[in-house]
Amino acid sequence: MKKPVVQDIIEANKMVRKVTTRNTRITLPKLEDLKTCKIICYTDVSLANVENSGSQMGIFVMMEDKNAKVCPIAWVYKRIKRVVMSPWQLKLWHCWKELNCVSTSIA
Repeated sequence: MKKPVVQDIIEANKMVRKVTTRNTRITLPKLEDLKTCKIICYTDVSLANVENSGSQMGIFVMMEDKNAKVCPIAWVYKRIKRVVMSPWQLKLWHCWKELNCVSTSIA
């Protein structure tokens, strides 16, 4: 992946405008045998990147079948209410939150 430049932000903003002003849909693919599917979770956190030193978190959970076809099952991106003072503290808190979120979603 190339290094991001200002033009990348401009293009991303154009895409967001298109998505928010048009009727859009998400197509969920049919997965093969659900008993053999595995759950994959991607997460990200950012420290003090919003006003008042707030931080943000994102979680994306999907199922993958034996043919590597994936289907999103949960996603969230929001501001973290807890105040954290270091990247390590944020990562550890986020891991705990992620595990709690995934186990609650599956149960």
